[in-house]
Amino acid sequence: MRYVKNAFVDIYDPTIEDAFRHHVVIDNHPCMLDILDTAGQEDMRMLRRQWVSDRDGFVLVYSMVDRRSFEELNSFLGLIKSMKTNYVPMVIVANKADMRDQRTVSSTEAENLARANNAQYIEASARAGLNVSETFELLVLSWPVDKNRQGGGGGGKKSACTIL
Repeated sequence: MRYVKNAFVDIYDPTIEDAFRHHVVIDNHPCMLDILDTAGQEDMRMLRRQWVSDRDGFVLVYSMVDRRSFEELNSFLGLIKSMKTNYVPMVIVANKADMRDQRTVSSTEAENLARANNAQYIEASARAGLNVSETFELLVLSWPVDKNRQGGGGGGKKSACTIL
């Protein structure tokens, strides 16, 4: 919500999924992002395979003040690895950077997880609007250049990038 509507939702009511389309220009290239926002609830585990199958890139968010949310990334990362045989752009986001003094997951630990999974890493705050746009820029800029496909940040014409 912070990225697409520049609004912070203080009381978040997790749904199964919310879909957004957002046009951006990154590195002088227009791109239409097709974003599927899932809350990652355990009771929606059966939908994860479909979500992963349909997406080209992933923004995996955990709360830096909630170790369990960080540990839950492993199930998503395992699923992505099992379903995507080629490189897939990913950004691991430590949210709640405005609460760094309460963090339970070190940046070193998160950076190591990102490195082990060939992902980018960034610390952000949806509340403060810190590094929210930069998260999506990192993702788009990590898209491989494919001359046959007008996708991602690899140049070319306006395209749709599907993101979970």
